[in-house]
Amino acid sequence: MIELERHIEILLLGNDCVIVPGLGGFMTHHSEARYDDNEHLYLPPLRTIGFNPQLKLNDSLLAQSYIEAYDISYPEAIRRIEEEVHELKQHLRNDGKYELNDIGILYINEENKYNFEPCECGILSPDLYGLDSVEIKKISKDEMTSSIADIDKEVIISENTEIEDDNLSDDKTIRIKVAWIRNAVAVAASLIAFLFITTPISNSNNSYITGNINNGIISNINPTSGSEKMHKITPKEIKAAVSQKDTITGIKPDANHNISTKDQDTGAYCIVLASRTTERNANMYIQELHKNGYKDAHIYINNNIVRVVYGHYNNESEAYSALRSAHNNEYFEQAWVYKKK
Repeated sequence: MIELERHIEILLLGNDCVIVPGLGGFMTHHSEARYDDNEHLYLPPLRTIGFNPQLKLNDSLLAQSYIEAYDISYPEAIRRIEEEVHELKQHLRNDGKYELNDIGILYINEENKYNFEPCECGILSPDLYGLDSVEIKKISKDEMTSSIADIDKEVIISENTEIEDDNLSDDKTIRIKVAWIRNAVAVAASLIAFLFITTPISNSNNSYITGNINNGIISNINPTSGSEKMHKITPKEIKAAVSQKDTITGIKPDANHNISTKDQDTGAYCIVLASRTTERNANMYIQELHKNGYKDAHIYINNNIVRVVYGHYNNESEAYSALRSAHNNEYFEQAWVYKKK
């Protein structure tokens, strides 16, 4: 019984060459994947096997396989190999060929030379196990042209769809932005209206800028009743006020206080304690200030605007110095320097 084929196949799993003493050597080499035009198949890579009758030197690789398989000695393994080789050659002389399963077919010609036809599927290899052929037919030029046209149509349709989606999203975005702009305009209009309603923060000669803060102390002393409303300035009054000279109104005499009705100092600067109030409330506030020791407090009217002011200062720095020294006082917390016109 010839068992050479089993040992050769197993040894070729981890070796590139297996020599059979007295017969020849079986060698493997790697074959790349290829395309079969006739079958329209991509064939996977494989390990093919060849036979070289010139390799007859015993390298003991096959003998070692017999020793491990049958648990025999080395001489016994060599003897069994020689017997199987002799039997194989006898088949070749009688039949002209001998098939080694999963390896290939060995032939002998008229000149007693060996030829070998390897197995078409190649020798077993763990690295290439499971790879199968793939059928891929060639595409003609007409089919390729029609396929490209179909792809172009799909691309155009998809682009149009994306453009429509972008337009929809843009519409939504524009509506949102318009709403933001509408809200911003409303806020800006409110701020502008507030600024126009308040008193200008600069003097007519632009010598310096002061804040126009309405002092709430007067309202706390004597809140204005419903019947006492702020006097509305008509165009005629404005024209008359422009032609008028600045005047200082004294406070009406009180039973407990003797208040001067005229300024004793004509200083150009003063400190404003309250602004845009009625004369009645201003007089009451003056009385309170005089009662608490601020005798320099008086009423100053310019352009029909009633102000409660304090002091008479010849220059701006003198007025600011006085304001800084008294700024922690409750009457001067919201005060500012003003230049008389």
